[in-house]
Amino acid sequence: NDTFGVTGYSVEGYDLSIWGRWGQPIFFSEGPYDQWDGLDENGKPLPEGVYVYQLKVTNDPDKKVRTGTVTLIR
Repeated sequence: NDTFGVTGYSVEGYDLSIWGRWGQPIFFSEGPYDQWDGLDENGKPLPEGVYVYQLKVTNDPDKKVRTGTVTLIR
């Protein structure tokens, strides 16, 4: 896939953040359907590797914060 994000029938919006190996912020969603394209904030490609994500779905009645990893391969 060229981007990483969330889709679903009942997802009205979400806050997605992606962090680098040493905890540096890489990406923050600014809209309900923003997706990460593997670039940094300056538009430069990031190195291959494992990145951590944190996801909060806006209309989740349980208000769970989901975390996991995404592997960037070029």
